[in-house]
Amino acid sequence: MKKIISFILLSLLIANIYAISSIVSITNDELRFEYDVYSGHLVSYEDKLIASHSNWLNEYIMLPDGQLERVSSIELGTGSSGILSYNDRLIVPSLESNPPNGFYLYDLSQTPMELITFVSVSSNNYIPKRGNTVFHDNKIMIYNPFNNGFRQYNLDTGEYEGFIYHVGNNGDYFEKIDDIFIKLKYADSHLQLYSLNENNVFEEISSTSISGYGTIRRQISVKDNYIFIATNLTLLKIDISNPTNPIIQDTYINGLLSFYSSDTHIYGFSNPLYFVVYELNNMGNYQMIHSQEVPGQYSNYFPHNIYYSEPYVYLSAELALFVFDENENYEVVNRYGRSTRFPVIRVGEDDVYYMEIDVFSARQNIYSVIDNTLITSLNYAFLTDEVYFPALPLFYINFKLINDRLCVLVRDDTYTYSLDIYQLEGQSAILLNSVPLPYISYSAGFEIIADRLFITNLEPLETFVIHLDYNTISYLGSFSGRIQFYVSEQPTDYIFNLDGEMLYIRDINDPLNFISQAVIPPPNPSYFHYLSDNYIVTVNDDPNNQAARLFYININNGDLTLISSFTSNQFTIKNEIITYNIGSNYTPHISNFYNIQNNELVQIGNLHYGTRDNTPNATYFFPERNKKVFVGSGGIWVYDVEFDYDVSEKEEVVDLKTGLLGNYPNPFNPSTNIKFSLAVASNLRVDIYNIKGQKILTLVDDFYPAGEHSIVWNGTDDRGYSVSSGVYLYKMTAGEYVGVGKMVMMK
Repeated sequence: MKKIISFILLSLLIANIYAISSIVSITNDELRFEYDVYSGHLVSYEDKLIASHSNWLNEYIMLPDGQLERVSSIELGTGSSGILSYNDRLIVPSLESNPPNGFYLYDLSQTPMELITFVSVSSNNYIPKRGNTVFHDNKIMIYNPFNNGFRQYNLDTGEYEGFIYHVGNNGDYFEKIDDIFIKLKYADSHLQLYSLNENNVFEEISSTSISGYGTIRRQISVKDNYIFIATNLTLLKIDISNPTNPIIQDTYINGLLSFYSSDTHIYGFSNPLYFVVYELNNMGNYQMIHSQEVPGQYSNYFPHNIYYSEPYVYLSAELALFVFDENENYEVVNRYGRSTRFPVIRVGEDDVYYMEIDVFSARQNIYSVIDNTLITSLNYAFLTDEVYFPALPLFYINFKLINDRLCVLVRDDTYTYSLDIYQLEGQSAILLNSVPLPYISYSAGFEIIADRLFITNLEPLETFVIHLDYNTISYLGSFSGRIQFYVSEQPTDYIFNLDGEMLYIRDINDPLNFISQAVIPPPNPSYFHYLSDNYIVTVNDDPNNQAARLFYININNGDLTLISSFTSNQFTIKNEIITYNIGSNYTPHISNFYNIQNNELVQIGNLHYGTRDNTPNATYFFPERNKKVFVGSGGIWVYDVEFDYDVSEKEEVVDLKTGLLGNYPNPFNPSTNIKFSLAVASNLRVDIYNIKGQKILTLVDDFYPAGEHSIVWNGTDDRGYSVSSGVYLYKMTAGEYVGVGKMVMMK
């Protein structure tokens, strides 16, 4: 019910957004980088290849030159791999609790493929997977040995269509050729063939023992009238053209972890990690004609990961989806997927940078997102003895670009941290210095401000301060808590340091001592952003309810004034523009742009940037370049935007000073306007006194922005009674300013 209400509220919000006179609009979007959503199970339909891995589902068009053109990439729930297909239907199991256990049904005849429905099942024993699912008479039949039978679902609609009884055991494996149901019994290594009569009753055709050929693996393939069954010793080819008397042939092919059988060849993935090809000769036997080592490691969760479409073989290994060309002696002509790891993102003043970790070339490539250019390439990977399989890079790596300097924080497999400083010359990086950081045990990141390097250690939570001139560094000390990383704006003279509920303001030239401190009201913030003119935004530490709050902070004494609060899954701040976003999987993503005007958070526009099939992690807005960068769980996009609000325009008050500007009318009856001006935003207090010096009313005690203002006194005291005629004083206090004015009530 909550989801339905949320969806309705979101829909109403989207509808209302179009009613707003938006001053932000998209002119173009461009993909900069796609994360490694690669392969696993492979199925095909006509010229399409569908690959699944973990919670990703990718749809490719197989091009004539062996390339794959990805037409869709869908993020599904955890445990959604192990896909099946039949004709133009794709079945994707789901082990999620939200949505519940069940499966997705897709239409492959559409490009990109379209979701027909999600089918919920009562138990994970009824989730379709290879071995328990067959297709018959336009139905999906899913076997559950604990209920002794098949549940049937319509292939077109996903509707439940009844139950068929069949006695079996846990571990039985089912396939189907034409009208023959195949059951492989692991318990006693028997192959049983069945037919289904007009009364929906299974009738056994034959039962054949295969117990003398080794331990059966869950690797079965059917081709025409042949069943291929892999064991730990060999690969069996069973002819069932006469189902009453199946003929078993031992191919003497051993060690296959997965395979694909064509009319004349068997393409396999063996242990150790080799791609192998066997050809059927004139004697009816198979002989190996090719063997090639492939990088990666095998996973038992993705056994059916080879597909052949003349002349190309598609093989899904642990690191990538490889394409082999049989006309070129099975040379790898293309490689898709995990050539890179999830990138490291850094935000600069006018760009976003990412580090692409290439596990095949063992290099870390740093790119500009907006300019779409390579900054430089580094090498931090350890190589194993396997030539084709470099180990993953260092467990931790982070970086920051400062003009022509590149600072890289790395951690090796012994949890030893060091800071490497490079001089950039073109796309080359020349190492200037590499300094070990023995006091860091588990880093949360680092920041460089002026000539100070700040590195936060998580265990214990402590920030170390290091003097940095790029050639030498010296340790200065530390303080408790963290600073904010990946900031796009920083004050020039001081930094903020968050430690639990405490926010400290520190002098950049003396960061070990703080100027002032502020107590953040509950809930405790997990991070914060700085906005110019001493405004900050904090976000609490509840990931399910990231309530952001905008405060004005007095740098000298740490006083906080709450300006506004809002809820967002992520937000950014740039040049006085606060951007926060709504949206999630399969819902529109919307950025709302706000500016502080007259001490209020005022919406100045919005950007509706469509549906992405990946969860938004962050967005970064650069109004000077008319660019917005979207970082999602599936990639990075750059949007060209038209932004009509001039962020450089401010209301300038010439020679504005803090002080009283008198009251009018004076004398007055029954009310008067007291005018004042503020040179800077600050807390303001105005008290009213009688001629004896007795305070009768506090007229205002609140935060006001810089500028000229006026407040009204209606001639009443703190009890609401009208005062008598006479002389009254008003006293204004703002920061260090104190001023007094005189007024006369005349009745």
